[in-house]
Amino acid sequence: MMMVREQTWLTALLLLLLMPLACAIPVLPTGGPVDEQPVTIVEADPAPESVNVETDRVVILFSEYVDQASFLQSLTITPEFDQPPQIRWKKKEVEVTFPESLRENTTYILTLDTGLRDNNRVALKEPITIAFATGPTINRGRIQGKVAQSLDGSGVANLDIYAYALADSTRLDSLPEKPAYRTQSGPDGTFKFDFMSEQSYFVVGLQDNNRNRKPDPNERYAVPPSYFILADSSASPVESPWLVTSLDTVPPVIQRVRSISKNRLGIRLNESIQLMSRSTEEWILQDSATAQRVPIQDLYLYPEDPKQVYLITDSLSDQTYRLIAANLSDSSSNPIVRDSIYFTPSQNSDTLQTRFLGFFPDRNTRTPEGAMMLNPEQQPGIRFNQPLSQSQFDEFLTAQDTTQAGYTFTASSADGSSFSFQLDNTFPLSSPLELILQGALVNAPDTSFTESFAYATEENLGELSGVIRDSTQRAIIELYPEAARTEQPEPLVGRPDSAGFFIFSGLLDKSRYRLRAFQDIDTSNTWSGGQIMPYIPAEPVIWYTDSLQVRARWEQSLPDTLEIP
Repeated sequence: MMMVREQTWLTALLLLLLMPLACAIPVLPTGGPVDEQPVTIVEADPAPESVNVETDRVVILFSEYVDQASFLQSLTITPEFDQPPQIRWKKKEVEVTFPESLRENTTYILTLDTGLRDNNRVALKEPITIAFATGPTINRGRIQGKVAQSLDGSGVANLDIYAYALADSTRLDSLPEKPAYRTQSGPDGTFKFDFMSEQSYFVVGLQDNNRNRKPDPNERYAVPPSYFILADSSASPVESPWLVTSLDTVPPVIQRVRSISKNRLGIRLNESIQLMSRSTEEWILQDSATAQRVPIQDLYLYPEDPKQVYLITDSLSDQTYRLIAANLSDSSSNPIVRDSIYFTPSQNSDTLQTRFLGFFPDRNTRTPEGAMMLNPEQQPGIRFNQPLSQSQFDEFLTAQDTTQAGYTFTASSADGSSFSFQLDNTFPLSSPLELILQGALVNAPDTSFTESFAYATEENLGELSGVIRDSTQRAIIELYPEAARTEQPEPLVGRPDSAGFFIFSGLLDKSRYRLRAFQDIDTSNTWSGGQIMPYIPAEPVIWYTDSLQVRARWEQSLPDTLEIP
C-alpha cells in the first residue's frame, strides 16, 4: 500500500513540475474571429525619414508574427548592395544588418511588397516603405501613377513598377541591369514612389513572375505614357495611365493526348487555342512503326474549354501512334508547334452519345411573347457535345414560322460543337422563327426542344451616337456588349466622320454596351500596347465608363464629347 501511495505522490509532483514547461510552449490560439488584417509596422529603428543616420542595421517591430520566408522575398533595399543583408528574427522583431557600410549623403529605402504575409497568410494590400538618410537631407522626389486595363480602364493590382534613372535627355538603347527604385501597384492600380532623387526616370510595369526584372514572353507589361517622367517634391499624379498589355510570341504546344476510346482522342494544350480551320488534311496521325496514316474524320472543341481539342478517327489498334497537330493557333495568332507526340490508344468502344447543350444566342433580349430577339445579321444556333452532319439536322430539326410552314436551312460550325443555321431566302424576316429539335437525335425520343426567335425590325432597334475629338483623325470606336460570355468579347467597330461624329445603328432594344476609343497610330485596326525597348508608347485610349443602354426607335447620344488624350 505504501508503494502505491509513493508512486501516486511522485506522479503528481512530476505533473506539477511539467506544467510550467507546457505553458511556455507557444501555440496558435483556437477559435475567435478569422484574421483578415495584414501586418503593420509598429516601430522602426532608424525611425522613418530620419536624417544623419549612422548605423549598420535596421530593426523593425511588426504588429504580429510574420512569415519569415515571405519577408525575404518581399524585401528590396535601394540603393542595392552587392551581397544580401543578414536577417535575424526575435519573435515579432526582425533585424536587417547591411553587408557593407552605407554611403555618405544618401537616401536609403527599404520596401516590403505585397508578397509579405503574416503567419495566417494574410498579405499586404500595398507596399510598405521605410526611408532614412545618411546626410542632413532626405530625397523628396515623387512619382505617382496608375496601371490600368486597356479594355475598360479598371486598375491592375500587384504589378511590379520599376523606375530606371535617366542621366540626361538621351534615350536608353536597352534596360539597365537594375532599376533605381521598385514598388508595386495597389488594389486600385495606383502606385507611388517616394524619397527619390529628383531627376527623370523611365518607369515601366512588369508582371515579373521570375523576378529577373526583365520583360519575358507572356508576362504582362505596361509602358509609360511618356519616356521621361520627372520625380520632384511637388509632382502631381501622371494623368495618363500605364496600360497593361502582353507580347505573346510563344506558340501553343500539346501537353498530352488522352485516348477516350479507339475512335476518339482528347488533346490538351498549354493555353487556349482557336481553330484556324476544321480541315483535317494537314494533321498527321500514323502508325509509328509502319508510318501508315490513319484518317481523321472530324475535330471539334468547346468554347467553355478552349485548351482542349477533340479528334474523331478511324479505329485505332493497340499500338503506338504518332500525332502532329495543325490549323490551331492561340489568341495572338501564333500557330501551333508541329512537333510529334506519341501515345497508345484505348481499346474501349466509343460510347459517347449526342447531347443537346442549348440554343444560342441565349443572352439577347426577348420579345413580350418570349421570343429571342435577333439582329437581322444574326443566325440562330444550337450547341451539342460533338459534331453533327447536315443530314442529321435535316432529319431531326425543323425550322418553321407561325403558320407552321417549314423552311430549309444550311448548318455551319467554326468549332464543331456550335451550329448556326442560315435559312433559305424565302423565309420572311418579319415572321417569328421556331426551331424544333426532335429528342430522338439525343436519345430522348419522347422529348422535343423548342426555341422561338424573332428578327428585329425598326420597332425593336435603336442607335448610339456621340462626338469624339481626336487630333490624329485615326480614332476607332468600339462597343463591347455587356452580356457577352467571354472575357474579351468581339466589339462592334466604327470610325468617326471628319467632324468627329459617330453612330452605331441596328442595336437591339435594352441591350447594354461599354465604349472604348483609341488612336490607331500604327493603322493596324487593333489597339497596340506599345513596347518597352525600343520605346513605343501605347496607343492612347479613352473609355466611357457608364453603361450604355439602347432604346428602341431612339438615338441615344453621349452627353459629353469624348477626347482622346
